[in-house]
Amino acid sequence: MITLNLNNEINLSPETLEEEVSQNITHLLNTIEETVPLARDFGLSPKAIDKPLAEAKMIYTQEIYLKIEKYEPRFIIKSITINDEDIINGRLKPIIKGQLVED
Repeated sequence: MITLNLNNEINLSPETLEEEVSQNITHLLNTIEETVPLARDFGLSPKAIDKPLAEAKMIYTQEIYLKIEKYEPRFIIKSITINDEDIINGRLKPIIKGQLVED
């Protein structure tokens, strides 16, 4: 089982499958839905904004499962924990654990 490293660095030549998948998922989760012209469903919906914390966590968790399943099927999610330590700045950070599926 691996824990995804969700950072914002872009590596145009990822050396491992784990690095490639992690980068793809980071890009997916940092994109707002409806902002990619030919893939309007790509990214997360802003509908969790201004919701109570518990509801926002549920919405965010559900969307993460659905979007990763659709756009990065090489990663099977085992668990998602939403870290709210930076909630004062309006940030919820997902901690995603799972495993890679190799072709």
